[in-house]
Amino acid sequence: MKVSPLLDLIFDLHGVLADVHAVNKNYQKYLEKILVPVGIQRQKVIEIHEIAFRNWITEIFLLFEQFDEFEKTGSNSEVFMKNYRQIDNKWEEFILNFVGLEHQKSISSLLSTPRVEYEALAHGPHPILFPEVSSALEKLFNFNPHLHMHIASSASSRHVKGAVTLHNLNNFFQRLIGYDTVRAPKKASSGIYFKRMLQFIGTEPNRAIFVGDSLEEATLAIKSGMRFVMVLRNKSSTFKKPRSLDFKVIDNLTDLIPIIRALVD
Repeated sequence: MKVSPLLDLIFDLHGVLADVHAVNKNYQKYLEKILVPVGIQRQKVIEIHEIAFRNWITEIFLLFEQFDEFEKTGSNSEVFMKNYRQIDNKWEEFILNFVGLEHQKSISSLLSTPRVEYEALAHGPHPILFPEVSSALEKLFNFNPHLHMHIASSASSRHVKGAVTLHNLNNFFQRLIGYDTVRAPKKASSGIYFKRMLQFIGTEPNRAIFVGDSLEEATLAIKSGMRFVMVLRNKSSTFKKPRSLDFKVIDNLTDLIPIIRALVD
């Protein structure tokens, strides 16, 4: 039985559209571009980037884990956003400590996290999309005007915008959603990210399909009333689809096209 032809197709960014390793490489190249000219050796910049990123991602994951506790206090979004910004500030300060005093003022603005998150990707030297993504998105965009596409990521909306700008995908997507858009982490067990995401898009759960790459996303998306499609790029013999969750598993986005066409044609 076919559903309404009005569908919202929502993509996770990392692992579904973009290769996280290529993304990280562009962040490294951004730091090289601004730090090498002020006297820091390229190999040292690489080391600084690796340490700063490792520290940042560790603290961000811990913050995500704490969000459920924040919700119990009723100040979940405010505390979450404040703590996220503090972690970003620590990233900026860590890198700035390696810059000579005479250059710190000029480099400081270039290390502003909102700026870095956009520019490191939008002007990055390395393509970040998986090989089939551009052509698959173009086919999905063109075959039915009632299909609306969006990106919803655990990263910031600025990061998502940078990725979209790098590959000239702006026309394909109507909404670019990050943690800052909904003021919550995607992994919050209450599903508040997905609830606010749907509100921001202006759609109902039964009209939305989330394309992700984790069982955690599958659980929360389905719990919210959405359909879910999992992209499992590196199939593992250890992966077992839970019987309690009803979703399709595909190898890449090309395999998504017939699934969506069956719903909207």
